[in-house]
Amino acid sequence: WNIQVFVTTHSMDTVRTFQEVSERPDNIGLGKYYRLQRGQKGQVEVVSYKEEELTTALEFELETR
Repeated sequence: WNIQVFVTTHSMDTVRTFQEVSERPDNIGLGKYYRLQRGQKGQVEVVSYKEEELTTALEFELETR
């Protein structure tokens, strides 16, 4: 289908569902997860998570939103 979907959320259920779906064999490498945060000088920074980093962050209940 060659589409892109952008989602913004504060729902951990949504983040966990994204992680579970992105780990399915047919989906490996297709999803990207980014978090926006404020830097020390107030600028917006982008934090990119690799699939295994997102899985680990969720396992240890680290903030990913």
